[in-house]
Amino acid sequence: MTFVMRRAGSSHPSANRISLLRDTNGDGIADQKTVFLKNLNSPFGMALVGNHLYVANTDSLIRFPYQEGETHITSTGTKVLDLPGGPLNHHWTKNVIANREGTKLYITVGSNSNVAENGLDQEKGRAQI
Repeated sequence: MTFVMRRAGSSHPSANRISLLRDTNGDGIADQKTVFLKNLNSPFGMALVGNHLYVANTDSLIRFPYQEGETHITSTGTKVLDLPGGPLNHHWTKNVIANREGTKLYITVGSNSNVAENGLDQEKGRAQI
């Protein structure tokens, strides 16, 4: 596992931020890079619904105000809900998508392990959407 993670560039701690790459002159190459959001907790999934950006951290869903064209968000955001996380939560990636109408959010939560090797009590809420 360590070999594969190192090869994929995942052998170091999360930067806990989201970087924005923007092509300002339309040539197909990002010529602007900014830290869009910082002080997150291993963010993975994002969904833009109206004027709100939802970010799925490894342990929570956070909502931030967003206006088109912004290059960074300074708001601390609002916690929408806690997600399963912690030292036994090996499937740290959480994703979020909205339905077509933007009225519902769906969040993926992977299982804690592959074969309940930490016990079934540690699998509460496993592999849910």
